[in-house]
Amino acid sequence: LSKAKIDKSDASATLRATYLCLLYQSKKLLQLQISLAETSIPESEGGMGGGSYRCIHPSRIVTQGLPPIMKSEHIEKLRQDRLVVVDQALDSATIARARKEVTMLARAGVLRTDPDDVCNPEQHSRDVSLWEADWLAQLQQETPALARCIHSIRNLPAQLS
Repeated sequence: LSKAKIDKSDASATLRATYLCLLYQSKKLLQLQISLAETSIPESEGGMGGGSYRCIHPSRIVTQGLPPIMKSEHIEKLRQDRLVVVDQALDSATIARARKEVTMLARAGVLRTDPDDVCNPEQHSRDVSLWEADWLAQLQQETPALARCIHSIRNLPAQLS
């Protein structure tokens, strides 16, 4: 009887592992297909070519009035070495406030986890589309430090282009 329980347990673990591997492989294949799919943002509206898909131009997502994350010497270092470390890219007071705001969002259930994510199952996140203006406005109102961090990082592609 105990041998049958062990065999069932082993089979269950193998089935779960196989399921997770197939799920992970399916997610990666879907991500690849989505990244290669053509979007409907025409060049006249700020889209730009990128292989078989169109991307939004970095200038379309810039938030004015924020200091740049990288100084010109950082950008030059990045171009030369393809790697740069930028200390104090965001000020520590803003980061501390943003951390409290993220904790509040997690407690409120706004952030979700993906228990089937084999790479980082403990992550908490929320996908935010560039076009979710209502949610972005709510984010700005309820969590201004987090919004400032997000907008500062979203400004980075325009700074590098």
